[in-house]
Amino acid sequence: MSLSPERRLKILIVDDSKTIVAVINNILQKDYETCSAENGLVAIEAFKKEKPDLILMDVEMPEMNGFEACKKIKALDSETNSFTPIIFITGKGDLESMKIGLKSGAEDYLAKPFEPEELLARVQAVLRTKKLYNELTEAYAFIEREQDIIASIQKSLLCHTLPDIPGFQFFADYQPSSKASGDYYDFIRIDNDHLGILVADVSGHGSPAAVIMAMMRVVLRSFLSTIRSPKEVLEKINQSLCDNQKSGHFITAFYGVLHLPTRCMKYASAGHNPPLLIDYGA
Repeated sequence: MSLSPERRLKILIVDDSKTIVAVINNILQKDYETCSAENGLVAIEAFKKEKPDLILMDVEMPEMNGFEACKKIKALDSETNSFTPIIFITGKGDLESMKIGLKSGAEDYLAKPFEPEELLARVQAVLRTKKLYNELTEAYAFIEREQDIIASIQKSLLCHTLPDIPGFQFFADYQPSSKASGDYYDFIRIDNDHLGILVADVSGHGSPAAVIMAMMRVVLRSFLSTIRSPKEVLEKINQSLCDNQKSGHFITAFYGVLHLPTRCMKYASAGHNPPLLIDYGA
């Protein structure tokens, strides 16, 4: 099976001098695909159409100078979360012009006249930066997708159907600080007369906290059939998690057992915020 040839990187050359465009094209054409534009205004349209990997741009041009074109191209890049490096190649080699060019968003600044070897070296250096940017962007997108999956799994583990028990009303509000987190609540119908209520928070955020939260859910439900005391339940969960996870995370938790016939609750707290009892009849 033959592999398809690697795509040649495309460079947009922007200069109102056809001679300069021809010189630069001659230097680059062996290793790169090239296209050109005669001023900043045309360069913006060429940028949209050609989608170059790099732009080499003059400063002093009719219609729109290089500084203004650079700003507009960088703004378009921002809208699509992309990165197109720009190198100014210009006869304006003074320090002030160089500062203006770099502040407008360019990655490099090369004064005319220039040596072909220097131009190639700068092009290669800037394209390496673009390659790293693309790799980081892809890695970040992969992490985002993974976090979306973890967040979806985590939400599926939460109690989505609140208890429907005559004489009681139950509410829950879940607002994680990030896509995946260690926040957790649960309602567990232990038997006809008892309802378990848990609120917990794993230290930290993100995927590790979400995984530990899932572990806690499994451990909690495994003990409920044999243990009724909230204190003993939290002690068992604590021992099990200490034995099975060494990440350095910790959990605060409140667990109460509501006796439905008497409307009395026994509860225990492991470093969690205390419950708040509100008497609406007062």
